[in-house]
Amino acid sequence: MARSILHIGAHRTGTTSLQRFLHENAGTLNSNEIEFLCPPESRTNSIPQAVALTLERRSPSPTGKLVISEENLLGTMEHNIQTGTLYPNAKSNLERLSTIFQPDVVMLSIRELGDFWTSAILFSLSRSDMPFPSKTKLGALCQASRTWTDVIDDIAPVFPKAKLVVREFDHLKDNPKRFLKIASGWPDWNETKLNRRPQNMRPAEDEIVSVLLERRDFDALSRLGDTWDTQIFSAEQRDMMYASYQSDLEKLWAKLGSALLETRENPIRQRSVEATWSSSHAPKTADQTVFLHIGKTGGTFLKSLAAAASDAPENLTLGSHGDTLISTIKKFGRKRKLVFFFRDPQDRFISGFNARLRQGRPTYDVTWTTAEAVAFSFFKTPVALAEALYASDEHLKSAARFAMSSIFHLKHNYSHFLHSPDALRYELEANNILMCCETEKIDANLDKIMSALGLSSASGSLADRNHAPNPTCSFSERASESLRRFWANEFEIFAACKLAAQQMGQS
Repeated sequence: MARSILHIGAHRTGTTSLQRFLHENAGTLNSNEIEFLCPPESRTNSIPQAVALTLERRSPSPTGKLVISEENLLGTMEHNIQTGTLYPNAKSNLERLSTIFQPDVVMLSIRELGDFWTSAILFSLSRSDMPFPSKTKLGALCQASRTWTDVIDDIAPVFPKAKLVVREFDHLKDNPKRFLKIASGWPDWNETKLNRRPQNMRPAEDEIVSVLLERRDFDALSRLGDTWDTQIFSAEQRDMMYASYQSDLEKLWAKLGSALLETRENPIRQRSVEATWSSSHAPKTADQTVFLHIGKTGGTFLKSLAAAASDAPENLTLGSHGDTLISTIKKFGRKRKLVFFFRDPQDRFISGFNARLRQGRPTYDVTWTTAEAVAFSFFKTPVALAEALYASDEHLKSAARFAMSSIFHLKHNYSHFLHSPDALRYELEANNILMCCETEKIDANLDKIMSALGLSSASGSLADRNHAPNPTCSFSERASESLRRFWANEFEIFAACKLAAQQMGQS
């Protein structure tokens, strides 16, 4: 009877679930003289070193058994993606291991190629700084000549006496206990408990989109396709990889016979692929409308009109200052629609400074934070703060930088809400911006704004509703130049907003 098992993945085929199963049943396995090695213990040293140490400590009992599960013995996902090849170094990696360990059983799980590459790329993208593959790289993956048959042909001669058991991903994917029992023939697994909860699932769409937005990779974003029914490969590319996988399964069936674990009647003859995005946050509808409340641009006025309306639609969200271009993707999916106001950064700087100086009064009454109290002890006017941003006095300049990151409306700037000009352009090209209106033009466009939000027309004007003090502020040339220099990205976003508003035909 077999006494040792080597499970080598592959990645993204339920390997973590199998390893979790071993950990959760450690006590039962130990009482049945079954030792195991898997991550994270297998990666405390090099994997061969970890295996060698395990073999040294192994019980001398003639009935003792050993399970080693380590998918990185084949190679890594990142190396696969980088080289555009399916585990190109599998044979050499395993040969290094074979000098110290010859298992009785080798277990491997395989997966439809389009599904495998999609899952591997998205998982790696969310967990590392790996760039999103280019169109050329994705095309090369689809046409790669190396398949699972080649990987298995590399494994077999390295362990010539081992029984090779290959599982097709859709078969027993939530039952590692059954997989281990079939492969080993050990009755000990009957005493273990199975937790079918999936592990390391493919990242949700909102997570991937957020990663790409943070990286400003808008080319990749544009290639993700429609939110609900497209993956990173085209339909033609997926068909190509699916056909290759079907050919692989036929070859493996002829080669392995019953050692290929699959359900011939159903799964492999149908496209059992992850053809849709999964998201734990985004709703199934993609038409949520969100008003981004960018401070000191007229948002409070708009919210007062919406609150008075009796016909507010269910799909309308009036955002807080914490809602941003990126956070709303996480909440509602990347096809949510945006409405927001904007104004000249210098005017917004002055208004935001003065609003917090008077602690939001008379509309609100929000006490300074400790950081704001410190900032206002240094700077009594917005001009003084702006001029100090590049002061020759290092202490004064440091205080000014501190104030910019501490005063609420200044730290919650356009970069906070809209991220970047590129992000704004992406949203515009994706038809996700229903309305972006400059503050001074709100009154002229009020009917369009209300219509975009799904609200009936309202009377009134921003000028009539604004009861806040508006002290005269003569900005010096030095203050203006310093602010433009320090807030360069703010002015770029403002310019992008103005262009977007023009393209949308606002008066």
